[in-house]
Amino acid sequence: MLRRGWAIGIGLVLAACTSQPAPSASPVPTVLPQPSATFTPSIAATPMPRPTFEGVEERSIELNTPVEAVFAPTQNTTVYVFEIEQPQRIAVELAARDSGPDLTLVARLFDEQGELVSHAEAIIGQPLGMDEWEVTPGQYSLQLFGPETANRMLTITLVSRPAPPMGGGTISYGEAILGEIETQGQRDRWLFDGRAGEQVRMTMITMGTDPYLELYNSAGKLLASNDDQIERNAAIELTLPTDGTYTIVARMVNDDQTGTYRIALEKIR
Repeated sequence: MLRRGWAIGIGLVLAACTSQPAPSASPVPTVLPQPSATFTPSIAATPMPRPTFEGVEERSIELNTPVEAVFAPTQNTTVYVFEIEQPQRIAVELAARDSGPDLTLVARLFDEQGELVSHAEAIIGQPLGMDEWEVTPGQYSLQLFGPETANRMLTITLVSRPAPPMGGGTISYGEAILGEIETQGQRDRWLFDGRAGEQVRMTMITMGTDPYLELYNSAGKLLASNDDQIERNAAIELTLPTDGTYTIVARMVNDDQTGTYRIALEKIR
């Protein structure tokens, strides 16, 4: 009986094995094999090209060299390309060459990576045009745009515009200080602390030149300006609106003038 039971058991096992389906090909592993320790992936850096458009016309321009151009609002595909060799501030000046109204055009500036360059920010008292940028060495592309509805003939001039030198210091109530505009276009900034409700008066007196005063609050907002309050001398009188540090900008009306001056600050009440 034992041998017969053993034989029956072997038979059942063999029958079970023969009833199973043939094994299929090895399945694709769900986890990809890891790279060996000697494998180092690398990605080649590809510089972004300057923005280009189909049918665009590229024109080369140079600093301080006027270029005659036509702005066609329905075919505005001209890009002006130039090189900068050293860090500086640049500006674009546009002048109409036709008998139409004042131009309403502004400019976009792109660097050689195709990124839009933000306009420059001016410190208090520094003159700043609409289209000015701080740039570093490289290639740039300039494109005009605006709400013009008819073709316009114009002159484009890319100019180097260095920031004017700044002088000055601090000044207190009851103080009079001698200063000097030594360089054409120089702006002197005189700072003082004031409180809301104080009535103040500031004067700038020169000999033989035409002075100009500006007053800014701590946020850089122009509060007042004056040219000829006292004959050819400048003066500003007002009530301070808030507590804070105020900036008096002393300069000449005409940037080609230089000379000495006396600036004074008084608290009237």
